[in-house]
Amino acid sequence: MARPAHAGDTAPIGSLLIAIGAGKACLIRILQADTQTGYFGGRLPDGTCLAL
Repeated sequence: MARPAHAGDTAPIGSLLIAIGAGKACLIRILQADTQTGYFGGRLPDGTCLAL
C-alpha cells in the first residue's frame, strides 16, 4: 500500500508512505523529495500495515 502522509503519521506531511507486509511485521518506507528512510514495525490491530 502507498499513500501520502497526513497528520498523525510518523512521517512528514506530504511525504509518500509505502508499507509492505512481511509475516507478522511490516516494512515501512518514507519517501521525500530529497531523502528516504525505512524501518520495520508490527502490524496494526486490524492486521494491516498502514491506516488509510
